[in-house]
Order: sequence, then C-alpha cells, then structure tokens
Amino acid sequence: MGGSATIQHSIIRGNSLHEGFGNGGFLSGGGLLVSSGATVTIVASTFSGNSAGDLEDDWIGFGGAIRNSSDSSIWMKNSAVVENTAIPFGSGAGIYNEGRMVIETSTIGENSAGTLGGGLFNGGVLSMRSVTVAHNEVLGFTLFGPQAGQPSYPFGCDVFARELCISSGGGIWNERLATVRIANTVLANNTKVQREDGSTVASDCKGHVFSDGRNALSSDSECILDREGDTSWFGEDLTNLDVRLGALQENGKPGKAHMPPLANSPLIDQGGRVVDRCTPRDQIGNRRNDGDANGQIRCDIGAIEFVPQPLP
Repeated sequence: MGGSATIQHSIIRGNSLHEGFGNGGFLSGGGLLVSSGATVTIVASTFSGNSAGDLEDDWIGFGGAIRNSSDSSIWMKNSAVVENTAIPFGSGAGIYNEGRMVIETSTIGENSAGTLGGGLFNGGVLSMRSVTVAHNEVLGFTLFGPQAGQPSYPFGCDVFARELCISSGGGIWNERLATVRIANTVLANNTKVQREDGSTVASDCKGHVFSDGRNALSSDSECILDREGDTSWFGEDLTNLDVRLGALQENGKPGKAHMPPLANSPLIDQGGRVVDRCTPRDQIGNRRNDGDANGQIRCDIGAIEFVPQPLP
C-alpha cells in the first residue's frame, strides 16, 4: 500500500490495455495506473499513443494514458499527454482522475474517448495552471446514422431513448461532486460528435469549473466558470474566441509535444505577471518574453510561450 515514484524525462508510448475475451468489463490506465494510496511525480515526460478498452469485446477503458485512483495523488509538470484513446465507451482518454492531481505547464491534446472526457475525466480534485487542453474529442458512439453499427452508452440507450445516451466533455468532463480549478489555462478546439447526424460541435468542458482567472476558452457553451470570493485581481477569462494555436508538434524528446500560439494569438501576454501567474520558463524551456512588444514581460496563457522570430 502507498509508496511513491517519479517519472522523469521519459516517454511512455504505444501501450494497449485490452482483454479480448468477449464478456465485457473495465480496464484502467493504458499507460499508467496509480492506486493503493501511491503518490507519483511526473516531470518532463510524454504519454502518447496509449489505449484502454476493447472495441470488439465491449471492454470499457478508463484512462487511455493515465488513471489516478481515488486514494492516490499525481503531480505533473512540463509534460505532454497526446494522441491516446479510451474506447469504445471509454472515459478520460488522456487522464482519468478520481484522486488528487495537480498539472502545471503541460499539454493535453488530440486524445479521443468514446463517451466522457476526451482530454480529461475528473471525479476527484484537479488543479491546473498554465495548461493547454486542445483538440481532444468525444466520439459519441451511436447505433444509428453515420456511425451506424458502433456501440452506444449506456447500453441500449439509442434503442429506448436517444436523450439517455451520455457523450460529452470533449476537453474536460467534471463530475457533479468533483472539483476542477484552472488558472492561465487554454481549453480550446475540443469537440464531441453529435448523435443525430455525426457532425461535431464545440465541447471544451462539461460541468462546473472554478476559475482563478486568465483562462481562455474557444467555447463555454457546456460548462460554467465559477469564481470564489473576490478574484478580480486575478484577471478576467477570455471566452468564445479563436485562440489561434498551431498544430501539434513533437520532436521525439520527452515532454516536448505541444501546440504553440500563432503570431496573432490572443493568448500572447495575457496570462499575468511571471512568478505570480506562471513559471519563468514554459513547458519546453522557453523564457517568458514580451510577445506583444509593449515593454512588459507577461505570461502567455497556456503551456507554451510565443517566441517572436527575428527579422531577416
């Protein structure tokens, strides 16, 4: 029981957790399962291409890359969780958290879940600062329409009443009694598949999310940003805007997978003062800089600092 571990400068990639015996069941943590009261520290590491679940035999995956159990804790910094899956009815393709988890200066992107939380599913206590959660998706499996023949969840919901089917939280799904707190964090371009016609709609977060200010969302249509007390000095959140992120970049080095803000991104210099609001360096080691050339060095919102290119 208990114990602690550190994962540092590592790549955990291409692991597949599946049963394959046809009876159906539950599978947890395709890349990493933290349980039995353990504490894990993850620094400058990448989790990519991991999966939990079995499409043919109806095994449900919880945490395609990482599952943190209710009695355990994870602290993650300068890391990336990208391109993981939890299928067919799976939740939390990137991270499935039921315990306590802190994520700082990290990227969670391009993960795909069957039902809840393409990027993250939270049923515990989750805190995020300077994190980019982008381009994750919930696949919204259905027995009808363009996705015909694929399963629905809960079982048979499409047959009895489509409104009973659960599929949401492309970026983050937060359970009703769980807690998510975010600051200087990007939730953008996350989607879910509509059951009716197979089209995709914005789904950055689902449920209540506590804001400590200076977050950026491309859509807040499915979630509620809450404030506790007078947090006006933290700065306002930016909502319903084009955050202008570049494509996922990965050079094969641990912890370096990221999505950089483009030159005209509204994220630049909007994260507040360095040290107060962010670390002196971003996820991949760039120093904070005066990205908008106004004479003041400020954090960019999200995991990555925009670096102006020198004039030729």
